[in-house]
Amino acid sequence: QDTVTPLTQGSRWAGWLAYAWSEATDDFGAFDAPRSWNQLHSFNGGVSWTSAPWQLSANLTGHSGWRRSRLAAVADPSVPGGTALRLESRNADAWGPFLSLDLRATWSRPLPRGALRVYVEVNNAAGRNNGCCEAVTVVRDAGGAATLQRRESGWLPRYALAGVTWELP
Repeated sequence: QDTVTPLTQGSRWAGWLAYAWSEATDDFGAFDAPRSWNQLHSFNGGVSWTSAPWQLSANLTGHSGWRRSRLAAVADPSVPGGTALRLESRNADAWGPFLSLDLRATWSRPLPRGALRVYVEVNNAAGRNNGCCEAVTVVRDAGGAATLQRRESGWLPRYALAGVTWELP
């Protein structure tokens, strides 16, 4: 009879660590530009502890900031209001570094057929605001001069998940 083995008996520590260096560019003939998802440096590391019926783990993920293109307000007397928007060099700027700490706890119980696992995890446990997005609004003063008002936001906020799985043999 096949059965699902519960988390190992006894106490056990495990860890992992990975680092990658990569560069992704687009060739436009006259110039090369980094791709939006270019991550020059990225890493992932974690640790887990297992003592039946529990398993606890933590994972730290990070990478250099994704590339981005910025808008600039420039004086241009040929347009109404005297100010125009200019897209700066493609992906010449970058968001801040991304960093996320994820935590997970799992409880396991063998069943006559399979195993029951209950888990709780918290992603981005540190609540870090990883920048990703920018809303740009043109604001004109009483004289008609324009400036850009920027509002940045982040992605992947802290959130928790809970679940139950029944693993069949």
